[in-house]
Amino acid sequence: MIREKELFEKVCLMVEKEEYDKCFQEWYHLAEQKDDNEKRKVIEQLKALLGKKTYIDVFLYSVMLYLLHSAKTMKEFFNYIDNNSELTWQNLFYLAQQLGVLIFQYQEYDKYEFISSNWKLLKRAYEMCRSELGMELRRIPMEERNEGLGLVIAEQILSDHHGPTKTALDRCLAIKKNLGEVLLLNTAEELSPVGRMQWEFGWTPNYLEILNEWNYYEWRGVKIPFVQCDNCMPDLRTMRLLLENIKQLKPKVVIAVGGMSIFAGLVNEIIPVLNVSTTQSGLSTVMTDFQTAFLRENDTINISNANHLLEEVGINRNHIIEGKFTFAFKEQFSTVTREELGIKTNEIILAVIGYRLDDELDERFWKMIEESITDNIRLIILGKYNEENLGDISSDLRQHVIYAGICEDVLAYLDICDLYINPIRKGGGTSAVEALYKGIPVVSLDYGDVAGIVGKNFICENYEEVKNVIHKYVNDKDFYNKQSQIARCQARELMDTDGEFWRIIKEYIEAQEGSFY
Repeated sequence: MIREKELFEKVCLMVEKEEYDKCFQEWYHLAEQKDDNEKRKVIEQLKALLGKKTYIDVFLYSVMLYLLHSAKTMKEFFNYIDNNSELTWQNLFYLAQQLGVLIFQYQEYDKYEFISSNWKLLKRAYEMCRSELGMELRRIPMEERNEGLGLVIAEQILSDHHGPTKTALDRCLAIKKNLGEVLLLNTAEELSPVGRMQWEFGWTPNYLEILNEWNYYEWRGVKIPFVQCDNCMPDLRTMRLLLENIKQLKPKVVIAVGGMSIFAGLVNEIIPVLNVSTTQSGLSTVMTDFQTAFLRENDTINISNANHLLEEVGINRNHIIEGKFTFAFKEQFSTVTREELGIKTNEIILAVIGYRLDDELDERFWKMIEESITDNIRLIILGKYNEENLGDISSDLRQHVIYAGICEDVLAYLDICDLYINPIRKGGGTSAVEALYKGIPVVSLDYGDVAGIVGKNFICENYEEVKNVIHKYVNDKDFYNKQSQIARCQARELMDTDGEFWRIIKEYIEAQEGSFY
């Protein structure tokens, strides 16, 4: 323990120069091997180091929050931020995004009080930014706006394999079809490096510089006028220029895809913005007047408590437009055969798909899979996963697991699969709907986005029931075929952007034409 304390005190002294990697890794490797009780003792020792400098305090909290997922520490950190006057609005925005990832990823942090605290943190960052912007922004009445133009603001645009990118592009097509013209703006605010602090294990953005050269983004044969900001947003000068352009263009509708965009909040002062979340559970943390939502009882933010949260953060409940989230896929362009992967014709293939599987495939998941596997059942992993983690499971189970990695054409791989298994997580919506589209039944716990998307026909109460349902699908062909038909029907509804999304848009427009002003 003395060695650990010496190491970490050294780490703290070196944080400012960012020369601590080797020293920190040595200390953290020692600390993460401990059980939870020992980790709590380590955290109490780290808390004793707090109070010297803000940048060291933030670093210490980031380490504590990852070392042990403690609600107590999270609450203390929010209190620390609330009472810290040294943090700039850029720092606050950076921290709100990093904390948002923690709340999204880990059930221990997915609590009402932390979602509320993070929303208020974003609001504080926004209000400080708005003050520094020093720009007059007034609402443009509906009758003065361009009837034939829509604007879609995205916080991140990547390749057309990226779910949120496809969401933005599909909304662009719907707006173009119904209004005439649409513009797509990538503000590149997602996990922005602006205001970066020393946040250990922090998430960094994906950013495609090549898109800076594009004037159009082509999707389904349609060229969508496109602008991408430099990777320095939110930036006051850039935002002033963009806002002046929007004031001149006066689009009839403005859609923000994602959440937590400072810029979308500023545009909202000119034209009310409708935020379309990229998840299907709860509410998005936003600075816009309007957002779409799909509220259930079993989500953290749900039918029972949503109104209270909206009141806390100052958003009109009447501006929450409930409706189904709709999806778009990249068209299938290849085929994959069982023979290529060494899979026998009679084997049942369970698929698990995602980009955060290192965290999502935990001990509970592997225990359930091990108890579900029989000689003719195998699991294929599609997505981002550290294959070395498979060394932690039994050799018998390992023989039934296929790791395919990140796939360019998920639909092609789904052609050889029989069931889609959803671990305990948020996210995963696009791949679940892709499975439904292929007639593949989904097996999900009643938590997170996938549960909200697939509905009661495909939900289980716990992993024990998941195991039993897997066996029912394997042994009861009539049940499987019935569920497969339900899956295809649901997929058609979930892919109806023209119908459902435009219904939402009309409600958003009518709210402004009524008593909004």
